[in-house]
Amino acid sequence: MPERFFEGCTNLEGIEIEGKISVLGQGAFKNCINLETIQMDCQCDAILDETFENCKKLKNLLPMQNITSIGDRAFKYCKEIEKFVFAPNINYLGVESFYGCESVESFDFDYCGKEIKSNCFALCTNTKMIPSLYSVEQCDETAFTGTCNIIEVRCSIFTNKLTNVFESAKNNIKKIVISDCFIPKQF
Repeated sequence: MPERFFEGCTNLEGIEIEGKISVLGQGAFKNCINLETIQMDCQCDAILDETFENCKKLKNLLPMQNITSIGDRAFKYCKEIEKFVFAPNINYLGVESFYGCESVESFDFDYCGKEIKSNCFALCTNTKMIPSLYSVEQCDETAFTGTCNIIEVRCSIFTNKLTNVFESAKNNIKKIVISDCFIPKQF
């Protein structure tokens, strides 16, 4: 799908993506402020930069089974989504991928990438469950800024540089699971 293909379609409420589409272009649905639902029954494996940025009413994302990469600001300011469900093969999250997704209660996936970039989950103020971080080796200290309601962290003993990453949530975290191996969830 071409870049910015439907950017700014302010009356768009739903999207069904079918067939052999493998990539959603950069900014393809950016600023579609009334978009509420996305159903993907396609071969898409990447959500590029800014694809759904500022889709403020987006609520329903049916499980995206083939996604492996989520670009910079892909879901920034998607304020109504309550849960992200992806298959356990996400290996890249960009800068500010989920920035300001303030209604998200849980990110239901195991993150298989090595790094979490700046502000990736920042200002997800309602989030209690973050992705498991078993394969993460580096996490930018701003990755979870303002995400203050996290109650559980799952990470590896090999995860470096987590100092101050959970500063805003440290008084709410109730459970930490630390492992020396990574076993992905079944989808």
